[in-house]
Amino acid sequence: MNARKSKKSVKKKSKIKFIISFILFQIVFTGITAPFLAYYGPFENV
Repeated sequence: MNARKSKKSVKKKSKIKFIISFILFQIVFTGITAPFLAYYGPFENV
């Protein structure tokens, strides 16, 4: 029972770690691609 409980908490921590890393990736990816979209995207006057 104890091993089962610790396994569940590890799974929860890995899920939180995955969500944090995904959000971090989104911020970095947007930061890299936003200037390209602004200058070469579908905008007339920038």
